[in-house]
This record gives sequence, structure tokens and C-alpha cells, in this order.
Amino acid sequence: MLRAVFAVSGLAFASQLWAATFTVTRLDDPLPNGCLPTDCSLREAVIAANATIAADVVQLGNGTHELTRVCLPDTQSCQDLDVTRPLTIQGNGSAATEIINAIPFNASPNTTDRSHTRVIEASNTLTLRNLRLRKGYVASVGANVVQGGCLLANQAASTLENVVVTDCSVAGVGFSRGGAVAIVDASSVWSSVTVSNSSIRGGSGGGVFLGNALQQPEFLTGNDVLITGNRAPTGGGVYVVGNHVLGGAVLALGGTSRISHNQADFGGGVASYVYAQIRGEKSQLLEISNNLANDSCGGISVSGHSVTSMLGDVLSNLSVASNVAKTNGGGVCISTVGFATQNWPVRIRDTEVINNYAGRDGGALRILHGQATDRTVLERVSLSHNRSTRGAAVHADTGTLTMTHVSSYDNDSTTGAIHILAGSAELAHVTSFEDKLSIEAGGTTRLFASVMNASCAGNVQDGGYNFVLNGVAGCPGTVTSAGNLALAFDDFGGLFRVVGIAGSSSLLRDMVPPTAGATDVRGWTRQNQHDAGAHEYDGLNL
Repeated sequence: MLRAVFAVSGLAFASQLWAATFTVTRLDDPLPNGCLPTDCSLREAVIAANATIAADVVQLGNGTHELTRVCLPDTQSCQDLDVTRPLTIQGNGSAATEIINAIPFNASPNTTDRSHTRVIEASNTLTLRNLRLRKGYVASVGANVVQGGCLLANQAASTLENVVVTDCSVAGVGFSRGGAVAIVDASSVWSSVTVSNSSIRGGSGGGVFLGNALQQPEFLTGNDVLITGNRAPTGGGVYVVGNHVLGGAVLALGGTSRISHNQADFGGGVASYVYAQIRGEKSQLLEISNNLANDSCGGISVSGHSVTSMLGDVLSNLSVASNVAKTNGGGVCISTVGFATQNWPVRIRDTEVINNYAGRDGGALRILHGQATDRTVLERVSLSHNRSTRGAAVHADTGTLTMTHVSSYDNDSTTGAIHILAGSAELAHVTSFEDKLSIEAGGTTRLFASVMNASCAGNVQDGGYNFVLNGVAGCPGTVTSAGNLALAFDDFGGLFRVVGIAGSSSLLRDMVPPTAGATDVRGWTRQNQHDAGAHEYDGLNL
């Protein structure tokens, strides 16, 4: 019993080896004078936990815990909560328990760095469970970089379970980041987390920043995560960056995770910059939908090269749907401009890009290579119902584009749905159905074992085993009718089923034709007349 009293008081036993639970009994933020059994604020509980070695727990009840203390310089006795020892802070549910920054705007006396009016800053292992963080505000004066409007985990592993982070903001210079949450040189695991209605002015990652400067991979993984209603100049929902060839940053979200209804100038949903990877799960695609770019890259912006030898694909197992870019790249932008060639392709695999819009180039994908030796690879990708002026499915400049087992369906642009402005492209097992114009090639494009049912223009060369429908001009291959194509589907070792031709050649043999009642990759039942590609048109409900 005596040990429990000492653990709760937290006054003297810095060498405490037993984990303690500090129960918070008041909602306000008084001058700290110890966490007593019947008189303990949230700040006092965190200070007491920092005084022990053990991984302690702070237990909150119902209500709003307000942080109101300001001082200069910042210490653990004022401004945000400083977590310096392993700690769990838990409440009674995100709708019942919240922690807010209640310090008025510009009330902090720290005029050179106002970055400590957020809610929590962790420099050691932190678990947040069953609570809500709200109204964190981070601002800087001059060139100081600030990050994490409500939560900053700096070289500290973190876990969030049933947590809402909302109404947070960062006001800083161009390198400031993470309007709601900043995870820096650490990894984090999330379950049932919402990050919403947060923003950053003069920086990146309106909702979340995941950044790596050390020589090790860094991961944000989780299930049932919603990132929505956030705003930033770059990366409205999330900004992901890795800074070393031996490391990288990985955003991997499964379950029913969505990055939706965010807004930015570039990368409405997500922006990534060098050595970064974004992925969902084969069993449940990560949905990146209904985001807006006031300039380019409505869904995702990818800049630089990925460490494919270390981390795998740049983008994989994603559903990029119904995003809008006012200029280029309605769904996804790939840019390697300004980066030295690393001989690593930017690879997109097992992904659907559907129903996106760009005002100019690349309704689904806009690819801009900086050098002729740069390369982007698409494998098992479905591109359907995208709209733009040029290249509604793909618009590519310079470099090399490789497409394997890709279906292009009903993409609408004044040029070819696949528009190779310059450079070269190699397309194998590619189908184009219901596109107004299948391929337009300003550079050299070679076509292998593919099926086109709309015209081709420019330098499209025959690599063999191609088929074109009667009346289709400019596309190489054997002319046939739709009835003779015997369209068939195969998974080619991955999630996405794309079109091949049964029995037409050694490259395409042993495929089983689809049957009515089978499902497409989204679970929609295929009808009697099977549509080309990974999606059954009737199931799109457009």
C-alpha cells in the first residue's frame, strides 16, 4: 500500500521500477505541486510519470482537460505536455475524453519559437488510447521550423488506438510540417484513428507528416484510419519523406483506411518526396479519394526516386478514385525532375485509378521524367473513367514508361488515352476498350500481346501478338472482331484481374474465360457481357 502511495505522488522516487497508474482527478491546469491521490491534474500526472523509470499509465476520466499554462522558457510545467519517459495516456473514449490546448492565440511569451502550444510532445515511447486531441496550435517567428500542431513524436515510437486528432494547425515557413501530427525519425502504429480538419500554412502535410532523416526505415502502419478535411500547400492529407538511401519512410494503412476530402496546391491527398512508399493491403485497398489539388496531383504526388531495392513499390494496393486537379495529374503525379538518376524505377503495382479529373494533362496519371534514363513501371493496374484534355489514362514526358497487365477502359481525352509525348514506352498485355483514342505516341512506343479497340496515332510499333478490332486505324496487330477475341481474365500472380486473349499465342495461353457471377477486383458481380479490365462497368455505378 505504501508503494502505491509513493507511485501516485510521484514526488521523490525517480528510480521507481514498478509501473504506476496516475489517476487524473481534475480538468484544469494549475501550477504543478505534485500528483496527489485526490488532487492530480493531467500535467501533474505526466510530470510524475516522467520522474519514474517504469512505463506508467495516466488514466483520464470523462470531460475536457484544458492546457492553459504559459511561460518562458518552455518547461514541462507549462505549455504542451512533455513526455520524456515511456507512457500511456488513456481516456474513456474519443467522444468522452479530450485534451485541448486552451492557451489563447499569441498568448505565449516565447516570441522566438511558439512551437510549444501544441497538445503533446513525446521524446520517449507514447501510447494514446480512447481519447481526442484538439486545438493544438504551432507557430514560428522567422525561419524556425515547427511541426505537429497537436502531436509531435520526435525519435519516439508511438501507438494510437481509438484516437481523434482534430482542429489543429501549424503556421510556419516552407519547411514546417504536420498540421495535426508529426512523426519524426520514428515509427507509429494506429488503430481506429481519425485526423481531421487541420491545416498548415507555409509547409507540408495538413493532417500528418511522416519524416525520416536517419539511416533506417520509418513506418506509419495501421488499420481503419481516416484522414479527412485537412489542408496544406503540399500534401493536404499526408506528407511522407525519407532522406537517406539506406532508409526511407513507409505509409502502410489497411482495413477500411481512407485519405479523403483533403485539399492542397500539390498532392491533394498525399505528397511524397524521395525514398517514400505508400501502400494498402491486397485484401483491402487503401482508398485515396475525393481530394482536390488547386494546381496538380489531385490524389497523390510522388517526387524523386524510391528505394525499391529496400522498400518495394512506390505505390501499391491503392484505390485512387474521384480526385481532381485543376491542371495536371487528376489521380497521380510522378516527377523525377531535378533528381540524379538512381537506376531505380518508380513502380506502381496492384492499383486502380478510376474516375479522376485533370484540367489539362493526365486524368489518371501524369508522369514527368527529368532525364531520358528515368523510368516508371506500371504492373497490374486498372485505369478507367478518367478525364482530362490530354492522356486521360496516362500522360508521359521523356524517359521510359513500362506498362504490363494494364487495362485502360472508357478514359476520355482529346488525345490518346495513353499519351506518350516524348521518350519511349513498352506496353505488354495492355488493353484499351471504350477509349476514344487508344494510344498517341510522340515518342517510340512498342506494343506486345495487347488488344486495342480504338485508333492509335504516331510511332506505335508492333512487338508481336497484338490484336485490333475491325475498323481500328493505326494500331499494330491482327485485325479481328470482338466476337473472336475470346476475352479472358487472369490474376498474373497479383490481386488485379486484367484482360488477355484465350488461346491466341504462347504468351496468352491457358487463360480461363470469365463467367457470369464472378466478381471483379472491387467485389462487383460480373454480368453476362463481361467488361474488359479489372472492373465490371455496371458495378461502377457512374
